[in-house]
Amino acid sequence: GKKIGIAIAGNEEATIGTMLAQENVKFSDVQIINVGWALSSSLASGKVDAIWGGLRNFETNQLALEGYKAKAFFPEEHGVPAYDELVFVANAKTYDKAAIKAFNKALEQATTYIVNHPKESWKEFVAYSPDTLNNELNQRAWNDTLTRFALRPSAVDLKRYDEYAEFMYSQKIIETLPKAKDYVPSFD
Repeated sequence: GKKIGIAIAGNEEATIGTMLAQENVKFSDVQIINVGWALSSSLASGKVDAIWGGLRNFETNQLALEGYKAKAFFPEEHGVPAYDELVFVANAKTYDKAAIKAFNKALEQATTYIVNHPKESWKEFVAYSPDTLNNELNQRAWNDTLTRFALRPSAVDLKRYDEYAEFMYSQKIIETLPKAKDYVPSFD
């Protein structure tokens, strides 16, 4: 069987298994190897045949810079429900609604600026730490990230959260099936 390198163990059987099943391959037919965050180098060196859990805006770019062509398989195109990658969490019992609304507004304004002014925002980003940020890998990742920004980052899609919860429940990642309306507050 093929070897798949992962960065963090946890729900790999559910996600990788679902993706493999789309191609009539069983999870038991592959070997999972925890390579830590050495995903790109593990793939380039031949230690593994594929990687899972990498950042879609970095791994293929890192490999390309090292002379390797990689093909990304996105979970949401292979049977895994779409999910949000970055979610901010506040204390469910005590939170400052006004502060969260202000934070969400600032996040939306920043996103709009970045999308509308990618060159200027790139310059501002690398100015923070030019020696570490201003390089070809980060430039490529930046360009790939621009198309991934949610233009309304504070928008909540309860149906999407419920669908992912149903996936996690069906895969036995969680023991009870919550409803998003019960744990995601509205700040409108």
